[in-house]
Amino acid sequence: AAKQKEYLELILDGLERVRAIVQKILQFRPRPFDPRPVHLHEAVEKSVAFLEHRARAKDVEIVNQLPRDLPPVNGDPLELQQALLNILMNAVDACVVGEGRITVSHAVAGAALQVRIADNGCGMEPEELARCMDLFFTTKDVGEGTGLGLAVAHNIIANHGGKLDLASERGMGTTVTVTLPLARGTS
Repeated sequence: AAKQKEYLELILDGLERVRAIVQKILQFRPRPFDPRPVHLHEAVEKSVAFLEHRARAKDVEIVNQLPRDLPPVNGDPLELQQALLNILMNAVDACVVGEGRITVSHAVAGAALQVRIADNGCGMEPEELARCMDLFFTTKDVGEGTGLGLAVAHNIIANHGGKLDLASERGMGTTVTVTLPLARGTS
């Protein structure tokens, strides 16, 4: 009877995970939204606050170098915050306990804003880098990751007319660059 209860709990847990995954996949279709100016400094600050406990548990330092007067981009603030949160969460998870440092910086290139999230974590092999934005691909242990974080982030950024680029090397960390068009009249 104890084994049956254990198996039932595992099945229910598995079903809940499937439900959450399906819900995330359903978000992949392009949705119309009413774009408005979004200040990415604020979106990063909120994401960092959300990750504070996770980062503190690993003794990872997150440095937000985005200035408050950064020109805004057009978009959905909640979706863009979700994309940045997913990227930052991966960066925290990639860092070694007690040695982690994540830096968020920017560049303005013409009518686009680039936000770079660089970590000094484990980095990726070329074959992992090639697949890291695929649905369900994860380098994390079983039960630790769904393989949806970067795929969802990539989809959100693409739906906003932007792009997401990654550079990584095993043992040298990863840099994710998010490029988004500036809000009209701010370039």
